[in-house]
Amino acid sequence: MIEPQAYAITHLVVGEKLRTSRARIVPIDLVDAASAKGVELRCTKAQLDALGEAEETGVRTGPRARRRPATSACWR
Repeated sequence: MIEPQAYAITHLVVGEKLRTSRARIVPIDLVDAASAKGVELRCTKAQLDALGEAEETGVRTGPRARRRPATSACWR
């Protein structure tokens, strides 16, 4: 999720590989490390489960779409 005024990432939508539970909306300050292999969080599984569930609501085209493809999923 991006804060539009500052164009800064504020949250990530994080799901488990096996998809045994729904994806969660995670504040960016809980991210410990990120790579092509995945994201490491600074929280327990119980803390992650307590975060809000993510629900995909659609696809939005960003203001920079003319320069490059800028579509993204919308979450709440």
